[in-house]
Amino acid sequence: LAAPLGRSLAVGALAAILAVIVAMLCEWRGDQTQRPPPAWWSALLYLPLLVPQLAFLFGLQTALLGAGIPPGMATLVLVHLVFVLPYVVLSLSDPWRAQDRRYLQMALSLGRNRLVAYFAVKLPLLAPALATAAAVGFAVSVGLYLPTLIVGAGRLPTVTTEAVRLAPGHSLAHINLGSLHDRLGDIDAARRHYRRARELEPANLGSWSSELYCLSHDASADPREVFAAHRAFGDHVDARFGAQAAPHAN
Repeated sequence: LAAPLGRSLAVGALAAILAVIVAMLCEWRGDQTQRPPPAWWSALLYLPLLVPQLAFLFGLQTALLGAGIPPGMATLVLVHLVFVLPYVVLSLSDPWRAQDRRYLQMALSLGRNRLVAYFAVKLPLLAPALATAAAVGFAVSVGLYLPTLIVGAGRLPTVTTEAVRLAPGHSLAHINLGSLHDRLGDIDAARRHYRRARELEPANLGSWSSELYCLSHDASADPREVFAAHRAFGDHVDARFGAQAAPHAN
């Protein structure tokens, strides 16, 4: 797990640092203009929190592919930044705006230019808030599973993706992985995860049904195999629920 751990630390640190810098620039602009951020910026910033993650990620992946941007560390950091930035802005905005402006005005009155005053006065006073925002951003980045798996195309594992992969008794994780691979067009991998979920939780017929769905849409599958798999599913359901079925008049 050394490589996934190192990748998680590197991506998390870079995403958190970039998010803090962008959040600081946004707040600095607000100080200069004395106006709230434009509505379009707020809508764009919080879009990853409002839209279902899976739908948002497929749209983002389509945009990346259309732009010809290949999977890689830089792409992964940028995608993590998209999800980390809203949390960092929320963590930093209140402490930034609550700070007494007189400290900065006093520094300016002593002949310091605004940029030097920010670095010499405002940012040191905000050091605890900046550290907290960075810690929040790092924690969000480390916990991102689907963005890492989809954008990294499964070739950039982190501790989170490895933890899910190695979870031996987590049937829901395998169902989610099966659904993800199905959407990515990897039918074989989807069936493997659905089959593993069925082995872990035999009472859950949803994983078996999803596996049959993938099998039915696999162009390379033998029709006899498809028929036998559906027949086995039907026999299982009949043995489990047949006695409970109400008789029909016809």
